[in-house]
Parts: sequence; C-alpha cells; structure tokens
Amino acid sequence: MDEPLAASSRESITAAVAEADPTRLVTLAKGLQARVVSAATNLAPNVDMIALWPDDRNPTHLISATSRV
Repeated sequence: MDEPLAASSRESITAAVAEADPTRLVTLAKGLQARVVSAATNLAPNVDMIALWPDDRNPTHLISATSRV
C-alpha cells in the first residue's frame, strides 16, 4: 500500500524551472501523478470549490469549479 509523504518537501526550484515544468512545484507521494490542465494566467483568482474525488482518502482527481476564463 502506498503511504503519505513522511514530511513536507523542502525542495526549492527557480522561477525558470517552474515556468518550464509547473509539475515540479509539487512533491507527490508514490503512485500519484500531476499534470497541468491550464496555464491561463488569470486562472488562480477564478478557481473555486475544489474537491477531491472520489474522496479525500483515496483521491484520483482534483475537481474545481471555475468562472469563465
């Protein structure tokens, strides 16, 4: 069975690296994957009501409502 991370990440990356590969901004437990679904610069203030699906113990998706961007 996969386990959660033992501690928070202390990794630090440059802005250039983050721009080139935004998935480097997160540290994930074994078995999880990250992908960018939008790079819209105005997305952050428009994302709301984030939920983990199917539940917060074994999520496979992050679902959020957004206003039109």
